[in-house]
Amino acid sequence: MTARPTDSWRQAIAEEARELAAGELDPECAGASESYPEPMLADTDEVLLTFEADLSALAKPTDEAVLDVIKHVVLALNKVNAHHEGAYQTDEREALCMYIDRTLVHAGIDVAALATRRGLHRYEITDRLAHLVKPDANSSFAQGRVPDACQIERRSAVNHGDSRSLGRR
Repeated sequence: MTARPTDSWRQAIAEEARELAAGELDPECAGASESYPEPMLADTDEVLLTFEADLSALAKPTDEAVLDVIKHVVLALNKVNAHHEGAYQTDEREALCMYIDRTLVHAGIDVAALATRRGLHRYEITDRLAHLVKPDANSSFAQGRVPDACQIERRSAVNHGDSRSLGRR
């Protein structure tokens, strides 16, 4: 199974705590535990677990069924983001988009072909679904920031699981 972004976020918290304890990090520069509070991590994990289960339950995944599962995860992440007052910044949105893409691929979905059949670029899927279902206007996905967030192939640290870059603002 694909590693969840929350795993990297928890690693960032642990690494930061280690650096603080060792005196290697100025407390004023610490921010991972603030950026990734445990309730937000737990809510995100719950959404991602549901996404994984919904995807696994598809016996013969049609485009419509896969898009419906993606729509549900995007809406649920929008709710988590709104509940935690915009917890998902650019790095977090990119990590979530990468996770969705990789989980789909791991489940045997040809994401590029699905996108092509829908007249989309691969990383537009979550963006288009977010706009079609009209999520909360305050969510990061609804504010039109997802297209850049989903251009994940141009990003480095988050995409490669480098937790040291997470939580550093």
